[in-house]
Amino acid sequence: MSRRTLYPLEVRNGLLFLRVAVGDGVRQPVIARLLVDTGSSFTVLSTQVLEDAGCNLQSPQSYISITAASGIVRGKMFEIPQFSALGQTIEKFRAVGFNLPKSVDTDGLLGMNFLRNCGAIVDTGNACIT
Repeated sequence: MSRRTLYPLEVRNGLLFLRVAVGDGVRQPVIARLLVDTGSSFTVLSTQVLEDAGCNLQSPQSYISITAASGIVRGKMFEIPQFSALGQTIEKFRAVGFNLPKSVDTDGLLGMNFLRNCGAIVDTGNACIT
C-alpha cells in the first residue's frame, strides 16, 4: 500500500486555500494563493500571476466560456510551463487566465483539472488534502 502525504490548507472565513508555484522554468516561480474549488472544472489564475510568471498573455492557447456566479464569462486558456502544488510539478499545465477583481482575497481557483490529476482527497473537516 502506498503512503499518502497530508498537506494542510489555510482556512480563512470558512474557505480553504493552498499555495502553489507557477513558473516558466527559467525564473524564480511565483507563489500564488488559490481557493480550493471542487466546483471549478479548470484551475483559474489571475492574469497578474500569469504575467509575473512569464506567460505571454497575448497568446492564449484558446478561449473558453465559464459558468460563474454572475453568469457566463469568457476566459483565456493558457499553457503554463510549470505548475507545482501538493508535491507535484506538472509541465505544460492548462489554466484559465482571468482578470480577478482587486476585492477578492485570492490569486485564483485550484480546480478539478489539477485535483483529479493528482488523485487529491479533500478533507474539509480537517482542512487538509491527501
